[in-house]
Amino acid sequence: MLAARNILIGMPIDDQTAQTAIAKLLYLQMLDSNAPIVLYINSPGGSITSSLAIVDTIMELHPPVYTVAMNHCHGSALLVLAVGQSGHRLALKDATLSIEATEPGPSVLSAEAEKNLSRLNNRMASIFSQHSKLTMEQSLEALKRGRLLSLHEAVTLGIIDGVAEAKTPGPD
Repeated sequence: MLAARNILIGMPIDDQTAQTAIAKLLYLQMLDSNAPIVLYINSPGGSITSSLAIVDTIMELHPPVYTVAMNHCHGSALLVLAVGQSGHRLALKDATLSIEATEPGPSVLSAEAEKNLSRLNNRMASIFSQHSKLTMEQSLEALKRGRLLSLHEAVTLGIIDGVAEAKTPGPD
């Protein structure tokens, strides 16, 4: 896959997943700083900070990064999908997309943890508002409540640019 400039994030995003994806992105940029990279995403999300590391890398790369949601793309993985090259952010026809609430469950947070969570929510909302048609307020609300998106709704909101059919292998 890497030789064809394709990268797959196919598991929850944690520090190791992010480091591997970032290393591959930087390697492909080093090989050719102009040729597009395709990042396939099939992930329930995961660590917000690890996902933000991938997002920051994508936004700093010179080659365009095309993103494709495969089976499911939830939570912080949706943020990675949304920062792909405009016009080249796709979802396969059976993909499910959702913005996941970033607030913790019923546990009580320390003041410092609450401040950090608020900072992360604002950062994510800012990225969604820059890379979609969602306003900052709409992004914050979606992150607060969580939201399952139909593919049509994701296109309308500008989170993806279109829906693609999976190619079936076989003779041409």
